[in-house]
Amino acid sequence: MRKQHSHQRIERGRIADHGPTSQTITTCRPKEHPLNINTPVLVPFPKQIDASDDTVPFPAEGAISVDASVHEHLTARRIDVLIQQLRDELSSVSGSHLHRATHSADASILLTVDEALDDDAYTLSITRNDGYPPVVLTAGGATGLRDGVQTLRQIIRQYGALLPQLQIVDEPSMTIRALSYDVSRGRVPTLDTLEALADVMCLAKYNQLQLYVEHTVALPEFRESWIGHDPLTIEELQAFDMYCADRGIELVPEMATFGHMYELMRTRQFRIYGEMPNDADRPFSFVERMLHHTVSPTAPGSLELVTRRIDEYAALFQSRTFNIGADETFDLGHGRSESAAAEVGVPRLYADFVGALCRHLKERNVQPIMYADIALRHPELLDLIDDDVILANWDYVRHPSENNVRTISRQGFRQMVCPGVQTWNRLLPNLDDAWSNISEMCSYGHRYHAVGMIVTDWGDYGHVNDPAMSVPGLLYAAECSWNSTPGDQATVNQRISALTFGDVTGVAIDELVRAGRLQAFSWADLVQYIELDDQGRPNRDVLFVLGQNEKELHAARARFLHERAELISRFSQCNQRLDDCLQCLATHLHSSRFPARHNALCIDYDLMAMLINGQQLFNSVGAWLLAQYDDGFPAPDITGLADGMEEWYLQFEARWRSIGKEADLARIRDVMQRVTQILRDRKAS
Repeated sequence: MRKQHSHQRIERGRIADHGPTSQTITTCRPKEHPLNINTPVLVPFPKQIDASDDTVPFPAEGAISVDASVHEHLTARRIDVLIQQLRDELSSVSGSHLHRATHSADASILLTVDEALDDDAYTLSITRNDGYPPVVLTAGGATGLRDGVQTLRQIIRQYGALLPQLQIVDEPSMTIRALSYDVSRGRVPTLDTLEALADVMCLAKYNQLQLYVEHTVALPEFRESWIGHDPLTIEELQAFDMYCADRGIELVPEMATFGHMYELMRTRQFRIYGEMPNDADRPFSFVERMLHHTVSPTAPGSLELVTRRIDEYAALFQSRTFNIGADETFDLGHGRSESAAAEVGVPRLYADFVGALCRHLKERNVQPIMYADIALRHPELLDLIDDDVILANWDYVRHPSENNVRTISRQGFRQMVCPGVQTWNRLLPNLDDAWSNISEMCSYGHRYHAVGMIVTDWGDYGHVNDPAMSVPGLLYAAECSWNSTPGDQATVNQRISALTFGDVTGVAIDELVRAGRLQAFSWADLVQYIELDDQGRPNRDVLFVLGQNEKELHAARARFLHERAELISRFSQCNQRLDDCLQCLATHLHSSRFPARHNALCIDYDLMAMLINGQQLFNSVGAWLLAQYDDGFPAPDITGLADGMEEWYLQFEARWRSIGKEADLARIRDVMQRVTQILRDRKAS
């Protein structure tokens, strides 16, 4: 298994290509992208919209009427949330106030249901018709009402109390539009931050959120694995479950149950259930955490252990769906199950264990979801997996495989296509790859009738990626899952720039795209360079990830840097271009036609400045490290670089604590301290 993948680099814990050896660097030139002011900026864009040049004034003291038919589809609590969302938009943008009207004739906004429409379909009319409310939202059911209100919110956000006259007919092309969010590998969000995430998802019409955990949930029996990691509490999860439900989002539990059991399998109490218990005392490593540890299906009691965890986690949610993960079981057959694997084969070991987990869920009337990577690698597994399991089919490369989606479809399985937001292991998102990956995976999903889409947001190597940087990718996925024929990237970028940054020119999103290309030395590079040192010897797991077999640490690090030399050599140019990007952002983030909303996921100038400055520092560190191993590469001046890294870390730390718990912040701090120590020691010598 290790030989099979030795030429690839593992990032996000998914095996992915190392990526391009060079990047296109273009000069930052602000350009105008004027939007048609008569056509609203909407993400996702409706199926049909007819807008005119006329406007419809909204009264300063407007009213909303909720037809009796709505009460048959929505609880009073959910109706109140929709009304409050509209109130907040109007009050924030125009100062208008919205109250409840007893009769629809007195209303400015009417919400109603027409059961002739599909449940998730809606029409929105904004017109000047005497005797009728100027704004009428008609939906087929609860889902359409929720989504129609989000469209109206986006319109109000842009136009205030002077709305464009229009007609919208809309419904999604893909039934389930989900986000899988990692709350286990570094960051553990506060409840306020999770609620901000749900608010962004609601506005973009997502209807499912999967919270991915490995150990960071405070289940009493498993205290040894989460103590000291600031887990999500039972009370927080239950409160968030209700918050999501009130906004039409199903909160689905997602838990590692086979692979990616690193923290649990390293405990004194539970290591006996792992494939490689003898490795449980190795020093912590970000790289190793992505590879080890896997539950051993041959360990007595391992199935009972995992099913207890499933039951305890599932009990905290209203959802009758559970994602068991079961991806990347790298250790399987290489430890205590080696003899069993030799007898029946690793695929059979895998299928029997996940089959038992899925049957356990179905016996409790819970729909199992599992990742498809192992089954696709061993096609014979598809004949061993029950066909009522939903397969989550992930692929994160720039141009993902259509064949994988086709294969699962032809086998008769329901599937959800899983692209990624392309933010993990980076300070700045790779929006070029994100658009390509998301749009292509969603197109395959539409083509092969996937039941839904799960866009994933992982926290590899400590979750250094700020959650706000995922918002553009989330909006890409919202557009591409809702519409089988989405807009092109440039058009969608303009809409995202307006909705996220409040910048209708589109320049702000252009600069974020450009900044993401200027990574000469990444956080992943920094971690791998540091973790290559295993007490003076090359770390075996880092060597595996890098595809190396060097015997000496100096040689391994030299090769590591030389393989990145082309990118690193552009550090100065990258840093200058990042300065240019920041200057453009300073202008366009502070001059908007309508305001962006400020919450934990707001992308503002201060956040962008902090992240761009961090990338510039990483680029400089990479250049200086390369010079230590290559006499032909001129060493940059590192005066103040160690101080700069420390000052930047303090800003990063403050941002981290403002939106999350302490969690694994100390592990990021450890990497930064080891880097600054190297800088100071080498400078002194």
